[in-house]
Amino acid sequence: MNRRFYVDTCIWRDYLDDRKDLYGNLGNHAHQFLANCSKYGETILISRLVCLELGDISEETLNKIMVEMRIRLETVPIAQIQINEARSIAQKRNILPNDVLHALLARDNQAILITRDRHFGELADIVLDEKPENVIFPSPGA
Repeated sequence: MNRRFYVDTCIWRDYLDDRKDLYGNLGNHAHQFLANCSKYGETILISRLVCLELGDISEETLNKIMVEMRIRLETVPIAQIQINEARSIAQKRNILPNDVLHALLARDNQAILITRDRHFGELADIVLDEKPENVIFPSPGA
């Protein structure tokens, strides 16, 4: 299929920390999503912003995980024009600039934003967002 997915920081945390909530195993959802991306040849996008927000996890560590899982990983650059647009939108909509920047990076790289944060719904005019467990992959044997 070769779709492109920009994975938000919260999904990386779910995966890396094997997080759980009242409704289930978030880490399992993130792991299954990444496994399906590997199986179906999808591309995962990250940015330096994701790495900065993760703090204790480097881009090299994410690269190593993706190589082990045989997932295509692409680091997308952040342009000053995107930062300026994010600040402007954030101010108008009262949303955190980093969150707007994630949405813009996904949009500008023709990617679906994979996130669990509900407030990205306020940016639906900018980018399509999905939870990892809601992404549809081909049925076995299809």
